[in-house]
Order: sequence, then C-alpha cells, then structure tokens
Amino acid sequence: MTPVSRLAPVRVDPEVLYRAATRIAAGQADIHDGCCLLTGRLQPTAGMAAGQHAACFAEAYDQAVAAVLNALRSVVDALGLMSHCLTATANNLVLADHSSHATTPHAHPDTRSLHDTVAAPRYRMPLTAGGPGLPRIPALEDAAYAWRKLTEALTEAGGMMNVSLWPLYGDAHGPELDAVHHHWSTLWRGPDHERSLLSAAAVACGRLGSACLDVAAAMAEDLGDPGSSAVSAAALPAAGLLRDLPSLLRRAVDRVPQLRVHQAETRPCPRVPETGPLPAAAWSPPRRRAPVSAVGLDRQQVARLTGGRVSGGVPAHVDVIGADGEFVLVADSPRVLGAKELEAALHGLREAAGRWEVPALAYFPHGTGPDTLALARAVLGERGVRLFG
Repeated sequence: MTPVSRLAPVRVDPEVLYRAATRIAAGQADIHDGCCLLTGRLQPTAGMAAGQHAACFAEAYDQAVAAVLNALRSVVDALGLMSHCLTATANNLVLADHSSHATTPHAHPDTRSLHDTVAAPRYRMPLTAGGPGLPRIPALEDAAYAWRKLTEALTEAGGMMNVSLWPLYGDAHGPELDAVHHHWSTLWRGPDHERSLLSAAAVACGRLGSACLDVAAAMAEDLGDPGSSAVSAAALPAAGLLRDLPSLLRRAVDRVPQLRVHQAETRPCPRVPETGPLPAAAWSPPRRRAPVSAVGLDRQQVARLTGGRVSGGVPAHVDVIGADGEFVLVADSPRVLGAKELEAALHGLREAAGRWEVPALAYFPHGTGPDTLALARAVLGERGVRLFG
C-alpha cells in the first residue's frame, strides 16, 4: 500500500485531513481507555470457570482473551499511525501549495505537528479463568458485562471515526485518496464484519460476553450443584464459540498494511479535547433513546436539505450527518414529543457534536409550537434550530 503521507496530489482541503487526524486520535484514546477499564474489571473474575466441568471453556476463554488483547494493541497502534499519516499528508499539501505560491522566501507555511497518541500500549492479561474449585455465577456475569461494555465502546468509536472520514470519500476528490479508504477498510467495516481488525475485535468481545453468560445461565439452572454435568453441557458449546477467535483475529491483524510517516516541518497541533475515559453512552446502562423521528422519510428529506446522509443513529441522538459533518437531530411531531425527552435528546446531540467539534442542528417540521422551538433554541442557540417540510 502507498503510505498515506506519500499520496499523489490530492484535491482536498488540508483542513479536512487535519480534522480527520484529530478525530482518529480521539477515537484511539477512547479505545485505549476502554481496554484499560476492561482489564481492571476482569482481574476479580479469575477462577470464574474453575473445576473440571468448565475446564474446556476456561481454556478456550483464556486463549481468546489473549488474542483479543493482542488485536486491540494492534488496533491502537494502527489508529495512532493513521492519525499521524493524515496529518503528514495535510502538511505535504500545505508545503506543496506554499512552494508554488510563496512570494516571501523566508515565510513559514502553516503546518502542524503530529498528535500525541498512544504508542505501543500494554494491557494486563487477566489471571486464568480456570483452576481448582467451582465456577462462580457473579464473576461470570461481571466478565460478560465488561465484555459487553467494551463491545459498545468499540462500536461507538468505530462509527464516530468512520463519520470523520466521510469527507475524504467519493468521486469529488478523485482516486487519489483510495489509499486512505483502503487502509480504513482493513480496520473498520461496521460492528459485524470479521475481516476488518477493529470490527473483528468488536465481534470477539461480543462472543466472549455471550459465552460467559451461557455458562452462568447453565449454573443458575442447577444451583444445587454448580459443578454438575449441566455446566459441562453449556461449557462445550461456549468453548466452541471462542475457539476460532485467535485465528480470526490473527488474520485481521495481518490484513492491516504498515504505514510510514514522512514528517514535514510543523507547528503545534491543537490538543485533542478531553473526552473522559470513554463516551458516556458507551459505559452507562442502556437508556431508551429519546423519540426523535422514527419516520425515515423525514430523515431523508433533511439529509437532502443538508446535502448529507442518514446516520443510522451513530452516534446517539444523531439522525443525519450534514455535508460539512454537522450532527443533525430530526424531531418528530411535537404532539408526541415530550418536553423532557426533547431536552434530553438536544443535550445529547450538543454533547456529541462538542466532542467531535462539529455544529449541532435540530430540524423541526413546520407547525411546531413556539414553546418547543424556544426550548430547542435555549439548548442549541438561534442558528441551531431550523424548520423543514
């Protein structure tokens, strides 16, 4: 693969590349923090599948955990390098434009330094899930919860980074950015695609959580004898669910091409905004989404108005991604949208947009009451509220 920073002349604003690099770096930080949180949550679950009846599951689980943590290290490394290559590509474009238009010999072009990303991360391997004794239902359930939360975090981060790269795709920029698209496709193609590394890691985390719950459920059905054959009967298929994960993840790691960064003369890059350990939506208990528009035609109409596309609800509270990356909420009929639910959706929209440094907009159908519009303007401002239909 051609290194991203060595691409031929690109018909794209360098600022778009800088923004994408910033958001890839932020996504990397979220995933790294999620991995650290996962390993901390898994430490107390050692011995959760103890005993001979669950031994086959414990062995497959330990091997799968090691493979997942290794894959996640590769994910974090690849994202950091991708952020650096996008910045270097933008710097090269700025330098090329400067050299062809500069009128002052000693003028300095407006380039930027690479983001301070996580390099060569190391994640603590949990103690074995097997050993002497009996399996423990609470520990299995805790492990399942930890894996499920990391699955949500990986899916959230992958979707957000994918949105940040949309301006680099399409015929408008020609074929020169195919290398960027190809490299990203080896990392993410949605939460269920096993051939891309970040996607495969999300699949693996989901399977680990499901396997833990299956064994815990078998134990709960026979509380009188947690070491019974019922556990053995559940452990065998649970182990089968995990046995192919190491090879699946190794293949995904091998598909990610290695990039080299050719750094240009730079100036300090704006600091990646602090987002906390992970987006709140990724680690909070599941919440019912505020009733933004469930009518696909409304979202499609607003997508046409903004020149964007329907987002599919990633991130939360965002129905449409505008042509310039703005996050758009499409409000449902005001007759069925409660004030508290609307306010919660608007605050969620504003927080998501602030995290990714894009405008937040809310579209309401014509005929919406003045009280509803006033509430929306109080949260998003006058320019953030628009009408359609």
